[in-house]
Amino acid sequence: MNCDTPLIHLNEKLKKNVQSSGYFKELYALKTFEDVLYEIKSSCNTIETYQKGSMEVPSKFMCLFYKCLLMRLTAHQIKQMLSSDHVYVRAMGLLYVRLLCKYENLFDWLSPYLFD
Repeated sequence: MNCDTPLIHLNEKLKKNVQSSGYFKELYALKTFEDVLYEIKSSCNTIETYQKGSMEVPSKFMCLFYKCLLMRLTAHQIKQMLSSDHVYVRAMGLLYVRLLCKYENLFDWLSPYLFD
């Protein structure tokens, strides 16, 4: 299974909001994939794009997703996310695959999770 990992073109407004977010700037301290997984598990409580009541402040989930994009995850790391029993880690893995894989590879990556 191949999953391309070039940076996708996020909505420019969302990308700008994430990059200027104080929380996202704190994520620079996270250097390893394991650090990011721990942060997802301890900080995420929604898969919404923006924080509740705001269309300017991105959610922690989106900031961490963008961090994963910048890290250019390996196939092994993506599989680790997809097999996680933590709902937000798995959701991020699924979103990562959905937005970065070539269309013809999507079924191979996502079919095991169709009935989850």
